[in-house]
Amino acid sequence: MKKHTVGVSLRAAVGYVWTTCAAGTTYDLMGNVVGTKEYEDITYIPQADYDGSMTKPMMHDTSINVETSDYHRDKKRKIHDELVMWWYVCKGFHRGMRENFMDALDETY
Repeated sequence: MKKHTVGVSLRAAVGYVWTTCAAGTTYDLMGNVVGTKEYEDITYIPQADYDGSMTKPMMHDTSINVETSDYHRDKKRKIHDELVMWWYVCKGFHRGMRENFMDALDETY
């Protein structure tokens, strides 16, 4: 089951920078399946690089204030909206995989 889940996670494309290693290989959401230590051993991507993406972001960018220019406000909003979207993609991946496992296994497990 782990092998199948890793295969699915490698096709669950997200826009996080930490999904691509220094050699240019993209691992998508594999880190959510194999765990932090194994992911770091395989990809050489430190856990600290993706820890922040596991926390639900605020619905708005708290760094935007009255001093922020229109240009920077729009830029920050776009970046933050993308961050929120990718977080929900990860949550959807988790939910879908959980439901697939629940459907595939007996209630005992």
